[in-house]
Amino acid sequence: MNELESLESRVNHDLFAALPPDAAELVSNIEPLEITFGAVMSEIWQIFVGEITAPFQMLIALVGVIVLCAAANALRDSASGAEKNTAAVGAFDMVAVLAGAGVISMAVAGVVMRVIETLTAAGAFMLTFIPILAGIMAIMGQLVSANLFNASVILAAQVFSQVMITALMPLSASVLGVSIAGAVNPDLKTEKLAETVKTAVIWILGISATVFSGLLGLQSLVSGNADSVTMKAVRFTVSGSVPFIGGAMGDALGVVNASVGVLKSTTGAFGIIAIVAVCLPAILSVVGFRLSMSLASAVSGFFGTERIGVILKSGENVMSVILAMLACFTLIMLVSIAMMIRISGA
Repeated sequence: MNELESLESRVNHDLFAALPPDAAELVSNIEPLEITFGAVMSEIWQIFVGEITAPFQMLIALVGVIVLCAAANALRDSASGAEKNTAAVGAFDMVAVLAGAGVISMAVAGVVMRVIETLTAAGAFMLTFIPILAGIMAIMGQLVSANLFNASVILAAQVFSQVMITALMPLSASVLGVSIAGAVNPDLKTEKLAETVKTAVIWILGISATVFSGLLGLQSLVSGNADSVTMKAVRFTVSGSVPFIGGAMGDALGVVNASVGVLKSTTGAFGIIAIVAVCLPAILSVVGFRLSMSLASAVSGFFGTERIGVILKSGENVMSVILAMLACFTLIMLVSIAMMIRISGA
């Protein structure tokens, strides 16, 4: 029992060391046995309140730009024909559009960098966590499952995170640049392009997550049955080959296996909490920016500033795609850990 406690202590130390400082602090304040719906919602709300400052500042800046643009349009419309200066009005519209584009671009750039850091940190944590959990499964006699999941989950974590960072994220952000060009030159119709890219990325993520989860489920079914047969064969061999005390040794082997199973469950629960702690702040930050852009878009529609509204709609699409990527990655990791915990070799 002392060796088991020493193993658990080393596992916890290694896992905490693999977490980013903010996530490690959040995980250290959570007691798995005290988790309730109210406590979870309270923690989520506190994180959201901490993440809403930057989106609120962006919203204030966008509303200011929209109001100034609307005021300029009102002055232009109220002026007599002789007093209208078309070039000046066009220049002010251009400045307003570029100001709005600058605010949104800074927000999107900050979100992209934040999400890249989150995906990188989550992938690095999984590189440490999955081998540890697979090692515990191997100690329990779940050798087939440990080998399969160790390879497939680590590969999925790295592939999904790198594809999102190097391909999908730049593709989504580039849509904003195309939309800014469309807002500067209204003759360019870029709205359909933004919607098409958003739909394509979400479909790719959905299909990938569905296929991977299905393969994991099939893999866990096959490997779990193989490990169960192996464990029963080991217990039968020990019980039948050792005179007098073979039966007791077989039962003791079952007790040890169950004790290690408790360690696997607690380690798996730690992994689930850790992945949520790493990814949830970034998810709530993206949600905050998405809501702020939606509110700014509503204000833009109210004041009739269509050119700024085009950029805001594009920003909403970019945030939606980034949110889908984060949610997909988090879901895949959580499903993988849950399946590893659920496999039983008894």
